[in-house]
Amino acid sequence: MTRCGKGQARALAAVFVLICFGLGLDAARGGGDPSRKASRPFVDITDQAGVRHRHHKPVLDQKLNRIMAWMASVGSSAAAADYDRDGDIDLYVTNSQVNKHNKLYQNKGDGHFVEVGEAVGVAFAND
Repeated sequence: MTRCGKGQARALAAVFVLICFGLGLDAARGGGDPSRKASRPFVDITDQAGVRHRHHKPVLDQKLNRIMAWMASVGSSAAAADYDRDGDIDLYVTNSQVNKHNKLYQNKGDGHFVEVGEAVGVAFAND
C-alpha cells in the first residue's frame, strides 16, 4: 500500500498540475484575468522540491506546421507511481525532442525529489 499524507499529496498534486498542464500562477489567480484573485493561489514549490523539468517539443517536418501544436502535445506525458516500492509516489516526465532526456524523480518522502532517470536507465528513451 502506498503511503501519502495529506500535505505530501497536495504538494504532489500541485507539482503534477504545474508540470503536466503548464498552469502558471496566472491561472490560479482567476484564469489569467488580473482583476480576479483566487482565495488560495497555487504556490510553485517545484524548485524547492527538486523537480526541474522543461518539456521540449519535437522537431518535425515543416509540412506539419499547421498541426504542429497538436503533434507536439501528443508526445508529452507524465506518470505518478511508486516505481521503487518504498511507499512514496514518484514522478516520471517525458520529453518529445531527440536527445532531450526524460526525467524520473524519486520521492524521498520528505517533500523532496531526486532525479534518478539516468541511473535507472529511463532517461535516454528519445536518443
